Amino acid sequence: MELNDARRFLNQASYFDLQIRTRMEELEKLEKMAGAGEHAQKIEGLREEIQRDLDSLVAQKQEIMQMIGQLSKPEYQTVLELRYLRRWTWNRIAMNLHICERHARRLAKEAFQEISEN
Repeated sequence: MELNDARRFLNQASYFDLQIRTRMEELEKLEKMAGAGEHAQKIEGLREEIQRDLDSLVAQKQEIMQMIGQLSKPEYQTVLELRYLRRWTWNRIAMNLHICERHARRLAKEAFQEISEN
């Protein structure tokens, strides 16, 4: 997998998270606004759409976790999990791992190089 493709693949999980949160907020608003059965079909359709998105998100995250789990070094795995699954900042990752931010970024770069070689 090419380096940019790997980064794009890992970033998809956060985009899915954002889409789902947006749809859930929309659902909440509709439920508050709706009278008895007034928008029941629209609300049910949105619930089904959210459930499909959740199923896709879970499958996507499983693929990402599998890819990350195949990396040779635990440090690589940890940095990519924190960055791309938990969406931590580089600074937060570095602080929690007791390393400098530059080293955290270097670990991620090395991890992506390993991914692109496989």
